[in-house]
Amino acid sequence: MIITILALVLIIACVGSVVFVNKYINGNTTDTNTNTPTVTTPSGNPIDPQASAIIIHPQTAGAIDKTTLEPKAGTIKTTFKVNDPIYVTFNLDPNKYDVTKEKSWVNVRFYKGKQSILKDDPLAVDKEETVGYFGAQYYLATPDGAAEIYWCHTSTCSDGKLAQVVHFTVTN
Repeated sequence: MIITILALVLIIACVGSVVFVNKYINGNTTDTNTNTPTVTTPSGNPIDPQASAIIIHPQTAGAIDKTTLEPKAGTIKTTFKVNDPIYVTFNLDPNKYDVTKEKSWVNVRFYKGKQSILKDDPLAVDKEETVGYFGAQYYLATPDGAAEIYWCHTSTCSDGKLAQVVHFTVTN
């Protein structure tokens, strides 16, 4: 039974599961929306307003543009097929954090229902970044896939603050 459950939740994190890219910000650098949405989270953790102001615009996509490291046009979606890549993409607002004062990490936890199915693998944010993504592949269908995006100040992400959640479905 345990092997079946493990097989059910087995996923492969993409090589270099997170890629960040430095992007130039043009013009408007302020975010006027400071409301934190009420979202059901798989872990039950509340969304932290400060973390959600840093990690913004989360979404899921089926492909990443290798030049911009953002979702390819037409691939943003919430339903995926078994074995297809699932990319959780997001932006970071560099006006909301300062890596010269405090080192930071981003971590994504993938879920099937309320069960976390991957070990944490935080990525250091050691320069001003604005784009990031994590990738995974589900081998079995699930109607309740999700990913939680955390902002952390320790390399293990033991102090992680939940910033965003995305929900998706994996079908046969």
